[in-house]
Amino acid sequence: LAPNCHIILLHNGMGPHINLAQRLLGYPQMGLSLATTSQGALRSAKWHIAHTGIGQTIIGHYSGITLKQPIKNILLKAIPNASWHDQILSALWQKLVINCAINPLTAFYQCRNGQLANDEYKAEIKQIIAECITVAAADNVELEMLACHELVYKVIALTSNNLSSMYQDIYHQRQTEIDYISGYIVARGTHHQIAVQVNNINLQRIKRLEAQQKSPS
Repeated sequence: LAPNCHIILLHNGMGPHINLAQRLLGYPQMGLSLATTSQGALRSAKWHIAHTGIGQTIIGHYSGITLKQPIKNILLKAIPNASWHDQILSALWQKLVINCAINPLTAFYQCRNGQLANDEYKAEIKQIIAECITVAAADNVELEMLACHELVYKVIALTSNNLSSMYQDIYHQRQTEIDYISGYIVARGTHHQIAVQVNNINLQRIKRLEAQQKSPS
């Protein structure tokens, strides 16, 4: 990479930004921005990806040199429904809460997103959200329980017929992003000595499913 380039990370989950920011300390001309999107996609076959949901893309500065305004303008114009967000970590944490509440549950129970609106999942989802909020607070990011709860169920309703990316990964026997979703909550919980029992259960569930895929039997 050029010594003065700017890196933008846009992916599900969190975690790589911490290590990357540390590595970029030796490159004073480089910068790092983070992004999240609610655009939806479904891979139905090889070379066939359908755009299944229109959403917003949010980008914000994280470390190093800030993205220059002319480049920022070009980027935001090129991506539909894109905007700049000064509090990007808060936005990423909100997306993480949604992912933690939906992805591992749909993958484990083998269901579409909408099924999670059923009463049988309420206690599990509530505990997942509560654990995420506690860990976020330890990382100096304030999230509100009611707002997160409403956001999770809004996404469940809006994407009720969708198959989550983690469900699709398990179905197609691909490695999932669990280490950067539930795994990130577990890692940060361990760092802060906070128990995150339900997120840890989800992490182990998906790890077992991945291991079963690799097993010769």
